[in-house]
Amino acid sequence: PVYLISRRALSPGLSAAASIAVLLVPAVAYQNIYDFAPLSLAGFPLLFAIYYFLEGRFRPFLIAIFFTQIVREDLVFAVFGLGLLALWQRRPARWVAVPCGFALFWAVLSWKIVFPYFLQGSTSAVASCFAYLGNTPVEMVRQIPHHARTLLSRYNLIYTKQMVDSFGGLLFLGSPAWALSLPYMAINLLGQEGGCNTAMVYRHYSLIPAVFLFASFLMSVEKVTAYVKARGKDPYFAQAGMVLFVLAAAITSLVFVTGRPQAEDLRSRPWHDEARAVAALVPEGASVAAPRYLLPSLANRGQLYQSLRLLEYHNPDVEFVILDKDWNRMAATGQWRANYLALENILARHHEYSRIYDSPGYSVYRRCEGCAVDLKRWASEGPAHD
Repeated sequence: PVYLISRRALSPGLSAAASIAVLLVPAVAYQNIYDFAPLSLAGFPLLFAIYYFLEGRFRPFLIAIFFTQIVREDLVFAVFGLGLLALWQRRPARWVAVPCGFALFWAVLSWKIVFPYFLQGSTSAVASCFAYLGNTPVEMVRQIPHHARTLLSRYNLIYTKQMVDSFGGLLFLGSPAWALSLPYMAINLLGQEGGCNTAMVYRHYSLIPAVFLFASFLMSVEKVTAYVKARGKDPYFAQAGMVLFVLAAAITSLVFVTGRPQAEDLRSRPWHDEARAVAALVPEGASVAAPRYLLPSLANRGQLYQSLRLLEYHNPDVEFVILDKDWNRMAATGQWRANYLALENILARHHEYSRIYDSPGYSVYRRCEGCAVDLKRWASEGPAHD
């Protein structure tokens, strides 16, 4: 879709260069090497939605925004934003009403019906990132001005700089489409204070704003092309200058945010073999909690949990629990460590779980057959005794 958008104004060669550039923007490139998140799937249909929007093809546009929206609930901001962009461009009413109405419907369905039903009174892990602002959306909005220091923190300034670096800080400003990135930038910046560590350009949360910034850059190239042509000049050199600059900036930015820790994450380690062997101990279909880096090896079952956050789930039903004894391999913030240690204590002291594997690196626990276990109740009671 990036190539198709580029071809609206650029030659095949420059369009290919633009496609390579977007793949090398750190927020996009790291979707392939950071831990998986469903939001990583949104870039492809969203870019097609933008392409069909620019082409004025309404039915394919509707299909694209539908597949964009089903990825995750907060993409209502992207879909609604495309409706507002249509209003800005004074398009026919359907271009405004349908995406805005669809986004509002999906927001109500998600946050007022689906979430309350399945959470059953518990707190969403994502909501906990913003709990410091308040308990309701109105409270959160009111509290934002009181946390200006958070928004202007060193990490957030670095994050903002890295997001716009690939575009020279301003090459996307020729189109109002860049404003559609603002809700996602705000979410990422506000989440930092809540311990979600979203102020890192290679996190999956940065994909959506990066898509909008790049699309806005390509729309800006179109405007520059039209301006140069109107003056009777060949736009190729202006186009090439903008595209090649962004390509070079994307490569440079990627180099600067990729250091030794990131390179080390991609290398095979001695403990990888044991991790795969531990995962193989769990029968197909059995419910299991495991370190998140093992979740892909244990997929395709009805109940799969992160052992790191097992005590936060609502009524977890877990037959097997895999614990990694090396906290550093968990790649998690310290706020989850207390729960993780509490879980280890629970499993070691309650007879309903027996240890079937133990080594310096891992422990694997299995629940007794037919046992009913309330892990949250055990956790609230404190350390158990034999």
